Parts: sequence; C-alpha cells; structure tokens
Amino acid sequence: MGGKLLFGITELLIISVFYFLPAVVAKYRDTNNFGVIFAINLLFGWTVLGWIAALIWAILEPSRLKTTVNSWSAPSATPSGVPH
Repeated sequence: MGGKLLFGITELLIISVFYFLPAVVAKYRDTNNFGVIFAINLLFGWTVLGWIAALIWAILEPSRLKTTVNSWSAPSATPSGVPH
C-alpha cells in the first residue's frame, strides 16, 4: 500500500512540474511578465493551446538580466574652456 501511495505522489509531482513548465521557464529566465505567464499557465494550461502559448511567451520574453538601459547625458551648456 505504501509503495502505491509513493508512486502516486511521484506521478503527481512529475505531472505538476511538466504542467507548470512555462512558469518554471519564465521564473528561471527572470522574465518581466512572470506573473501573467504564470496566470495564463494556471488558468489556460489545461487547454494545451494555453500551455503552448505560455511556453512560447516564456521562451521569447526578454529576461530582466539581459535588459540594459543606455543612459545618455547632454553636454554641459557652457563650453569647458570659456570662463564664467
């Protein structure tokens, strides 16, 4: 009896990890829209089309770690060689 219960729990765990694979990928990649991807995965993942859409989004969504912001500052209004 204990072996069947352990097997059942193991199956449930494997199925859950596979079901939430899009959310796991989004979290691992630290995407900007992790919450939305997780919600779509949770609510529409059972439709298979929702699962595929969430997985594609998780893969294609840019990672926060790779997003860079280039800052630019305007040159000063007065030339450096001119006295004030």
